[in-house]
Amino acid sequence: MQGLKLRLESETKELKQTQTKKSMEDAKILNLDKGIKTKAERERRLKELHEKNLKMFVEERKRLAKKAEKHEEQLAKRHQDQLDQLDKEAARAMEQEEANFREDQLSSKPASLV
Repeated sequence: MQGLKLRLESETKELKQTQTKKSMEDAKILNLDKGIKTKAERERRLKELHEKNLKMFVEERKRLAKKAEKHEEQLAKRHQDQLDQLDKEAARAMEQEEANFREDQLSSKPASLV
């Protein structure tokens, strides 16, 4: 479980870094664009770009969160199945030990025939 959390934290950190890098690169490209004449036009396009990126980034983070939740549920289910199987095996072993004990007690008593 700890390994899963570390991996998910790493993926989240990497995703945030890529998103930040993309946002900065897009803003830089927009600022270097010679086709934009006015400051208002540049700011408007920058705002539109940030809104588009924000929407995309939120969707990516939601997808990553759903993926993480699904992995955690699968891991918890697998652990529960293993625990149930272990309980069943322990119960079977206990029953076998009790049966062996009863058999040993019965075999130690002398049998008498009439």
